[in-house]
Amino acid sequence: MCVRWGSEDEPDTTGEWFDEFTDFAFKSSQMRVPTLFNHGVPVGTGTAAKRFADAVFPDATIERVPNGLFGTIKLSPADPLQSAVARMIENGALRFSTGSTMQFARRQGGRITRWPIVELSTTPRPAEPRLPKIRPLQT
Repeated sequence: MCVRWGSEDEPDTTGEWFDEFTDFAFKSSQMRVPTLFNHGVPVGTGTAAKRFADAVFPDATIERVPNGLFGTIKLSPADPLQSAVARMIENGALRFSTGSTMQFARRQGGRITRWPIVELSTTPRPAEPRLPKIRPLQT
């Protein structure tokens, strides 16, 4: 899951929520967006943190499911950064978080009414901590 439906009674850590009426600007049943690590913001200091923040990983596929949005990314074990992210996923350290831009997003109180997704991030610190941890898909 990369988005779960919430409500005024179930907001995220910022006091906001998505619901089934939020406009995510889907043009079809699925959308593809770039994948980042922590929305491109370094987690920690040093060269490694900057390398992860600057990396753009393979595009993610996002689709609507009954209780939110489901994201999928395919990481390459041959790429050292992608392999490191895969290990963090296997260790249960990451969740998904979607990113939009301020000029596109719209809110009405705490309800997010429009959120065109411009990127999907893997992050150790999501605004919605009730999202399940990312897990490898069984093939």
